Amino acid sequence: MKGFNGSIRLKQRIFSLAPVRFWNPDVLTNTDGVLEMILLELDKSPHPSAG
Repeated sequence: MKGFNGSIRLKQRIFSLAPVRFWNPDVLTNTDGVLEMILLELDKSPHPSAG
């Protein structure tokens, strides 16, 4: 059942992410800033334990 438990942990991680929204002009003109914000938000989320 290791695969099943891993699947549950992945779903828990995905659902624990808060939505991040950007205006279209920001995505089109400030792509680097938008990507940086996404990475910062991902770093805040809990990381799955190894194994």
